[in-house]
Amino acid sequence: MAKQGNFHIFSGMRNEVSRNGTAVGSLALRLLRLWQVEVTEQDCQYPAGYWPGRVLIRTLSGEGSLTYADGRTVALKPETVFLSAGEKLVRHRCTGRHWTYWFFHYQQPAAEPVFPRFRNVSAPATTDAAPADPAFYVPERLMSVPPRASEAEQLRTVLQALRDAAPERKLLANTLFALQLCQWLAQGRLAAAGGGDPGRNAAARIRELMHERLGARWTVTAMADAAGMPVREFRRQFTRATGRGPKETYDALRLECAREWLGQNWKNVSETAAELGFSSPFHFSKAYRRHFGHPPSRDRRCGQT
Repeated sequence: MAKQGNFHIFSGMRNEVSRNGTAVGSLALRLLRLWQVEVTEQDCQYPAGYWPGRVLIRTLSGEGSLTYADGRTVALKPETVFLSAGEKLVRHRCTGRHWTYWFFHYQQPAAEPVFPRFRNVSAPATTDAAPADPAFYVPERLMSVPPRASEAEQLRTVLQALRDAAPERKLLANTLFALQLCQWLAQGRLAAAGGGDPGRNAAARIRELMHERLGARWTVTAMADAAGMPVREFRRQFTRATGRGPKETYDALRLECAREWLGQNWKNVSETAAELGFSSPFHFSKAYRRHFGHPPSRDRRCGQT
């Protein structure tokens, strides 16, 4: 057993921490400390007021619990995100055979809304009262949020950037954390809105994955497998939820991405076709003309300076 201040930690297999000792923040959030933890036993106790600001716990696997000064407890299950004010938190502990989680300690100033205006991003936080944008500020919420494919890499980047002394790296850590928080809230709200409609939830999940796999030549059969549905049922549910079929949606996303690349002169036609998974520049140009009404070369010429 190791004793660190008010912390009592048992059998910790992994416990990484990053701290932000500067006033650098982003999008009205200032990430103060971040832990990546994998434990078989853990019991951390501390006095009320130890976590001024807000806390967020992203549980990946295993189970844990939080205890507040008034005796209230919150059970944390796998693939959940829980966020709340931190001042009255007095304990967090592993309650199962193991617990793998991320622990975020951050501040969100009252005067700085995150959406839709970005301003004064480096101002130090002084209070945790509700910001001007109530749609983003969540007093307390426990959400069921399956991890996205890009989440692990993004959180590792936040962890590494936060421990760096360079101000721009601190800013990167805060910005990526704000982005990740937005993604979790969006996923949580979408799941809550979907309620008992598994088809709508599956369609939303697959559409998110489409954005991450634009160059993967993802087939409808593979999409159905990822959704856990037979192909015919998946196609029907996806079309009902979104208004068009999965292949049509996937192709449209790839072509919109292609138009952006070409318009900014980031890629030429052959490079764009290859990176977005088209079998050849010819097939890409044919699909592009059918979707936009003109060849891709026209958008590339328009984007040149």
